[in-house]
Amino acid sequence: MQQRRPRLGDVLDDYCPRERRVTNHVVVAMIEDQVKQTRCTTCDGDHDYKQARTPSPRKAKPVAAIQDGKLLRTIALPTTVLIYVQHALGATMRHQHRDLSITDFPTAYGQWIPDTSPAAIAAINAARDRIGMSDVSAAQIWLQMLHRFGAVLVAIGVIWFFLSAHREKISPLRGLSIAWLIGVFVQIALGAWTIWSNKAADVATTHVAVGATMLGLGAIICAFCFHRTERSVSQTQQLRSDPAIV
Repeated sequence: MQQRRPRLGDVLDDYCPRERRVTNHVVVAMIEDQVKQTRCTTCDGDHDYKQARTPSPRKAKPVAAIQDGKLLRTIALPTTVLIYVQHALGATMRHQHRDLSITDFPTAYGQWIPDTSPAAIAAINAARDRIGMSDVSAAQIWLQMLHRFGAVLVAIGVIWFFLSAHREKISPLRGLSIAWLIGVFVQIALGAWTIWSNKAADVATTHVAVGATMLGLGAIICAFCFHRTERSVSQTQQLRSDPAIV
């Protein structure tokens, strides 16, 4: 027996996006023999005919955003902490009110890793005495070397954050990452200039000021990363509680 074609006013099953389930519907619009629009008898809402097909569950797209935000946060937070440590190390060296512990850059007394044995320290101090500089200890040399190593780690963190932010195309973190990247290169140049100028007051002051700016940028970037992650988590929870596609 041939099935009768639907007509206007017929009742049939269809998926209601408002009710989010299959209910009885009245045919309210047709084009030739094709049903185009139905009205749910439960909510009295009209919508396109969906042929009683239940939509697939919506994929939680913010999950990827959460992972991206966590990665950026994982990079930004330790890098900002390192910048703060760099400030503390720099303040420790400045508050000693002494001459530079290491007078050359990028090497340290002609070596990448300085010799701080008692004999080497004696030779270094003898050379410093000839140019009227105060004596230095091994601890003071390694304090400045630690400051240099910290600068390398900060540069790695900032460059990594810059590449990650641009790969994920996240704004406004992209703009902030550019400012952070420029800042770190300027800071390294100022650090070298501070040594080459024998700690000239204007250069050293600018070095401190740019370092404070870097720390402030790091705090702002961390705030954006945490906010973005929390927002993505909230959106994902909302999607899980409302999985249907309207």
